[in-house]
Amino acid sequence: MRRYAARTKQVGADLPTFNGNDLWDLPMAATFLLDQSGIVRLAFVDPDFTRRLDPSVAIARLKELQGF
Repeated sequence: MRRYAARTKQVGADLPTFNGNDLWDLPMAATFLLDQSGIVRLAFVDPDFTRRLDPSVAIARLKELQGF
């Protein structure tokens, strides 16, 4: 069991049940923008699940890809 399992249990999170296996893993939030050919044009991954790509960054990149 991972070292944070006890703390996770304290807040009522049952990660193995949520994950559908016996792992205490948390997913990482990620955002990917792909062009029509399937090439990744923007990738954002952060191990801190509370941090997300700012929507304005994604919109600006989309506009760049569309040639605006």
